[in-house]
Amino acid sequence: MSELGCDVAVVGGGPAGWAAARACAGVGLEVVIVADEHRWTPTYGCWADELDDLGFGEATARRYPSTTIVGTTARSARRTYALVDNDALSSRLRRDALAGGVRRIGGQVRGHRSSHGTHRLDVDDSAVTASIVVDATGHRPSLVWRREPRGGAAVQAAYGVVARFSRPPVEPGECVLMDWRPAPGVGERAPSFLYCLDLGDGWFLAEETSLALAPAMSTGELRRRLERRLSERGLDVLEVRGTELVHIPMNLPVPSPQPVVGFGAAGGFVHPATGYSLVASLRLAPVLADAVAGALASGPSGPEPSAEVWEALWPADRRRARALHTYGGGVLAGLGASDTAAFFDTFFSLAPHDWAAYVDPVASLDRTVSVMRAVFLAAPWSVRRRLMSGDLRWLVRGSGLGG
Repeated sequence: MSELGCDVAVVGGGPAGWAAARACAGVGLEVVIVADEHRWTPTYGCWADELDDLGFGEATARRYPSTTIVGTTARSARRTYALVDNDALSSRLRRDALAGGVRRIGGQVRGHRSSHGTHRLDVDDSAVTASIVVDATGHRPSLVWRREPRGGAAVQAAYGVVARFSRPPVEPGECVLMDWRPAPGVGERAPSFLYCLDLGDGWFLAEETSLALAPAMSTGELRRRLERRLSERGLDVLEVRGTELVHIPMNLPVPSPQPVVGFGAAGGFVHPATGYSLVASLRLAPVLADAVAGALASGPSGPEPSAEVWEALWPADRRRARALHTYGGGVLAGLGASDTAAFFDTFFSLAPHDWAAYVDPVASLDRTVSVMRAVFLAAPWSVRRRLMSGDLRWLVRGSGLGG
């Protein structure tokens, strides 16, 4: 059995894992990443300025200056949306990480033990010893323990097709981020929306998406709604290149601090209102690296290294902002179709700088409160009443987090 020693062992070969490994190597740490070679298949979207600000602007497959939201009326988001080029982002993160000295081994983690500040991972026929272990294996983490919400996780689900249609479902170069007009036969019950992108060369992504529900809306129901919606608009599917299924647990609590550090979806980075986590991982990777370097520099006389890293990733201000996001996500999931449409009319009537603070993956508490106050004051009375009907435990507990 081969044995590798390092400062940091990162488990997981998705964007969060490679971003964490790259950042840790960038501050001079010895890093091993446990990751099999595979392509990233999910469709990742984000706001273009987020990638630009992080220096990953080249990792965009398409940009959509024309980004539309349809509530009771259609309006522009006044912000450019981007479809991530998975191959370009993967290549950039891996190239930088490996150039910085990161060592990769493939295989599955079969065992984990920790003692006196040292971790040992058994990975198929290899062993890795490290001072810090980072779990970046997604919302079903391999090593990090997380409490499940009562009643199960609320799941955002979607069913979509990449297809050619008898006529374009959106304008050339357009992204319809949300179209809340009900699919035929749905009415007020459990609303869902159409997400539709022009992918170029006559191909489009059309996806029916539900807000977070427990239990999740079924794939069959989402498919029926999408087919009815397309049929109502006279859109015939001529050719299908692929289908997409989305299943994102939205209200999972952030794991309690523990010996293994969670990162990405494994660390609670999924935004409870949007379901996005990619940008949060890219933005917080340097925070992780600096915290790990600082914790290890403290030596054995310092506090538990993983505790310092958890605190850096989830300071009190951000935990409270997360609690507000979780409260808001719960309220939205309980709205009927007409109130949901009215809510998004109100939300996107705010200036982009203002509403952007709420969907910011690393939002500060004061900006989150400011946006929620502005939406509440601008919303019609029927929506205001519902905005006060959420699960107050998330607010009373302050953090909304649990072990």
